[in-house]
Amino acid sequence: MRLIHWGILLACFTVGCGEVSASPDANGGSGGTGGVGGAGGTGGSGGVDASIDAELDAPTCNGVNCNDNNPCTDDSCDPVGGGCRHTNNTAACEDGNPCTTMDVCRNGVCTGGPALNCNDNNPCTDDSCNPASGCVHANNTAACNDGNACTSNDVCMNGTCMGGPATNCNDNNPCTDDSCVPATGCVHTNNTAACDDSSVCTTNDHCVNGACVGTLINCDDGNVCTDDTCNATTGCVHTPNAAPCDDGNFCTTMDVCRNGVCTGGPAPNCDDGNPCTIDSCVSTSGCVHAPEAPNTCCNIGAGNHVCSGTQCSNNICP
Repeated sequence: MRLIHWGILLACFTVGCGEVSASPDANGGSGGTGGVGGAGGTGGSGGVDASIDAELDAPTCNGVNCNDNNPCTDDSCDPVGGGCRHTNNTAACEDGNPCTTMDVCRNGVCTGGPALNCNDNNPCTDDSCNPASGCVHANNTAACNDGNACTSNDVCMNGTCMGGPATNCNDNNPCTDDSCVPATGCVHTNNTAACDDSSVCTTNDHCVNGACVGTLINCDDGNVCTDDTCNATTGCVHTPNAAPCDDGNFCTTMDVCRNGVCTGGPAPNCDDGNPCTIDSCVSTSGCVHAPEAPNTCCNIGAGNHVCSGTQCSNNICP
């Protein structure tokens, strides 16, 4: 309702725009006034009563209040027809619905604008709007994130995100100390604890840089006829080979490994070609050339001689 005061305009229309004084009389006419330049004025004439209702601050036409109580019309009195005029406007208004904003008049009706933003940025409430009361934030039980990396399965309760069970930071590594920092989550700090690398081929296992490390055991059996290795599950393995070896017996040659044992080869040739020596072999020292018995016959050239020590002498064999 936009109120336009037509009283003075109507007076100008009816009697001219001299010094005007318009006051209502009992019959709706207006009294005469002094003319311009001091001339006598004309008498009042009956006509449209377009006075202002001072109490209601609204125009009246012939005693009728033109206020239609509609904020979307501009109310006035028609100076020609004498009736009320209600002209649609585009004023801001209030449609009575708290779920709309920026309401504005259209075609004489207050029309709601864009929907009210009821988002409270709380994942634990379902946001809606009730036309009778406005925004509604109903608590829910949705999954959420409480911002603490050390909780899991967070869920909404009473409009607040509540942390669930503690996060499991166990990495099953005995060489790390496991903990949790709310801002970043699980932390695995290397330690130097004793450990077991699950290998029987190591001893004195301990943690180094987050890994379990042991010292290799000595699987050397001192036998050149075995290849020594280690099986992580069963331990040392000694596999027979066929490598050349030395059986420690000076009376064998070309010794070779067989079934994990060094086996002597052929006997060495201890014959020194001297008829005055007895050739033999001693296992701890090798070939031995002992003198023949005295006067043992020996042959040198065409004659028969006898041995003297290890030498064949010039003495004639008897």
